[in-house]
Amino acid sequence: MSLSISAKLKPVATAKVGPASTQDTTQDTVQDTTQDREQMLLDYCVVPRSREEIQRYIGIANREYFRQSILKPLLDSGKLKRTIPDKPSSKNQKYIKA
Repeated sequence: MSLSISAKLKPVATAKVGPASTQDTTQDTVQDTTQDREQMLLDYCVVPRSREEIQRYIGIANREYFRQSILKPLLDSGKLKRTIPDKPSSKNQKYIKA
């Protein structure tokens, strides 16, 4: 049985882990892209930013999608924190990297 190799690995890497499969490459790309976007957002939030500013920065137009899929997981994981924690829906709420 032979595997189709879609990514070129250095001989040292191939010797240690074996050849890459297409699935691994695709999964890694999606995961890396998500992690890159998260890191980019966190780097942007070293200064307090409003939801609108963050949303515009990463290019997501849908407010509810942004809140549920991006903002809430970052807050729940502790990577991002609110500047006014006792008033989560304040019009003056901003978010900063934890």
